[in-house]
Amino acid sequence: MTVKQTGLFHLAATAAVGVGILVSDQLLTAGLLILGLLLFVAGIVIARRDDGDDVDTPDGTELVDD
Repeated sequence: MTVKQTGLFHLAATAAVGVGILVSDQLLTAGLLILGLLLFVAGIVIARRDDGDDVDTPDGTELVDD
């Protein structure tokens, strides 16, 4: 489910930035670009949140909890 959520956030970010570039009002452009940035970062945060379940050692191997 997380991959789907991440994809949706990145798709929405792309749409917001695309529309922000096309509109002529400067304030609306800035708002849409900021919204796009926030949505893109939210997608990354959601993707990284699920990666935090596995603990890796410095050499890249996974710690196994018995």
